[in-house]
Amino acid sequence: ASLLTLLEFVELNQKIFAGKELKIYGNSLDVINQVNLKAVCQYEFSDLLKKALEYKDKYNFNLGWVPKSNNPALNSLFD
Repeated sequence: ASLLTLLEFVELNQKIFAGKELKIYGNSLDVINQVNLKAVCQYEFSDLLKKALEYKDKYNFNLGWVPKSNNPALNSLFD
């Protein structure tokens, strides 16, 4: 859900992100692999995956994995 929220933000602010390659990182390896088409998505999440793939076709972004222990955005939530 957070990936889709971020991509919706990008869409709402197209002027800022136009023509730029975005590098997005997340700590859910399953989600990363599904969006990168390296893993099969469970049926109940297929609509969410479809939406993420539509954004991937629309915007130039790469999706990479970062372990939870190395994710500063996650770590700062609990400080």
